[in-house]
Formats: sequence, C-alpha cells, structure tokens
Amino acid sequence: MNLDAKMIEKIEALSQLLGKSPKTILDGALDLYFKVEKEKQLEDGLAAHKKETDLTYDEFWDDVDVE
Repeated sequence: MNLDAKMIEKIEALSQLLGKSPKTILDGALDLYFKVEKEKQLEDGLAAHKKETDLTYDEFWDDVDVE
C-alpha cells in the first residue's frame, strides 16, 4: 500500500504536533473510519428493513378480520 507524499507529510506533521507516532495516528484514523462505516451500514440496513415492514394503518387492517 502506498500513500501520497502530501498525505505522508500531513501524518508526520500531526504526529509531531500531537507527540504520537505516525502508526498511532493511522491506527486511530482507521479505527474511526471503520466505526463510521459500520454505523452507516447498520443505518442503511435498518432503513431497508423498515421499508419492508412499515405498513400504513389501512394496509395493516385491510387483511384483519375482527369478529
């Protein structure tokens, strides 16, 4: 895996500013990225599930026989 020279410079500058190693900076950034992406996937899955199960009042009661 190769990083753009500008990205490497940014990581090194942030590393010096925060007093952390470049590896720690990258690990933290990737952890945050994966967390955000996982949340997006969960939200998309919930939205799709809701579409499948979300009935209007009339749709729900149309097939119900109350005697």
